[in-house]
Amino acid sequence: MLRRSIWPVTALVPLLLSTVAHGQGVNEAYEKAAKEAASSAAPFVVRIETAGGRELIGGATAIGPGAGVRKGAGPTTGVVVDKDGYVISSAFNFANKPTDIFVTVPGRPRMVAKVVANDTTRMLTLLKVDAKDLPVPTAVPKGEVRVGQSALALGRTLDPEVSRLPSISLGIVSATGRIWGKAIQTDAKVSPVNYGGPLAALDGRVLGILVPASPRGETEIAGLEWYDSGVGFAIPLEDVFAVLLRLKEGKDLHRGLVGISPKSTEQYTAAVEVGSVSPGSAAEKAGIKPGDTVVAIDGKPTANFSQLQHVLGPRYEGDTVSVTVRRDGEEQELKGLVLTAAVTAYTQPFLGILPMRDDPEPGVEVRFVYPKGPADAAGIKPGDRITRFAPSSVPALAPVTGGRATLARMVGSLTAGTAVKVEVKRKDGGKTETLTLKLGTLPDGVPEKLPLPSSAGKAL
Repeated sequence: MLRRSIWPVTALVPLLLSTVAHGQGVNEAYEKAAKEAASSAAPFVVRIETAGGRELIGGATAIGPGAGVRKGAGPTTGVVVDKDGYVISSAFNFANKPTDIFVTVPGRPRMVAKVVANDTTRMLTLLKVDAKDLPVPTAVPKGEVRVGQSALALGRTLDPEVSRLPSISLGIVSATGRIWGKAIQTDAKVSPVNYGGPLAALDGRVLGILVPASPRGETEIAGLEWYDSGVGFAIPLEDVFAVLLRLKEGKDLHRGLVGISPKSTEQYTAAVEVGSVSPGSAAEKAGIKPGDTVVAIDGKPTANFSQLQHVLGPRYEGDTVSVTVRRDGEEQELKGLVLTAAVTAYTQPFLGILPMRDDPEPGVEVRFVYPKGPADAAGIKPGDRITRFAPSSVPALAPVTGGRATLARMVGSLTAGTAVKVEVKRKDGGKTETLTLKLGTLPDGVPEKLPLPSSAGKAL
């Protein structure tokens, strides 16, 4: 029995040795392929140096609102995207607004660079140097990118000699369509060491440009807290080439917005019922109203707000989309919506009254009505009491139980231009009426004279 049990083990030894040898061959082949890919990419991977600017970069990250980071003094990385001297890099590398930028292309002297434009939604910056006939990478079409394929994160931060190979971090493509449809995800180490560098395939073609990124923010440092964590992102080079002409014109690119806010805060399970529509937005111009449900963008279903963000995430200001909404049980397609940018400033909604302070009664007593304001146009008078309030899209009015603070929160949660219903108890006769009005915008200045008293008498 002993001899029978030993024989199979001894028989496996040659097989194990063969497997180890084969594994070594695979590792050597992989290492060789990675070096060849880096060598193929090296001519268009540039070294970027900056001087001047702020030391502390502000912005909101997962670390906390208003948190900031101290900008390092070392070099960064970029990728040539046009033979006539255009270089793309991560906007993070210029978040401190440096006064001087220098670019070194392998085989060329160090050159002064200037910022041409920024892509503020993909956090990229386009630079220009005075050079011709620069090597340009070939982009891997997004349709060919596969989860699990090998990927190399390359950078020119560590080695001061640009004639040598860039630094290499090996990994795979771990996901596509991340950051609301804008980025490729990789487990290769991505950090300030290679921000702005290429994420390359083993054949030397470029998958994308490495950037810090986060689904929760769009500042230059959003996602920085994930560096070297196995969660890194790259903007597909195909997408960079698609907007390169627009960037070369010197125009910053901004994310395109429809201009709606959902009624529900639940991103993954609730339907996209419109809670409010921003004034001047594409949605308002197309006639989308609170209470409508967005069911598709450009024919792609949007069963929840997360899906809507994935469809709209890659779009820019000025892009045109069609939106299908459900209203009163019927669907209608609205075509030709021109997306606007977030630069459309938020305008504080304005009801048009001043409330009585320290009012002990339920609701809010109206102390003053702004002439020609929304409340004045609806017929609200001083001395009337606002008892209930809600957007017109909501069937039931909510009681104003917490006084003027509650009413301020109710109004502040909406946008200027939103139609609302207000239940008012009249001063004269005590009759209760429900009025409909549209919130306006805050006027400049305050009236020269306001009626007294300003308080119901409870204040010290």
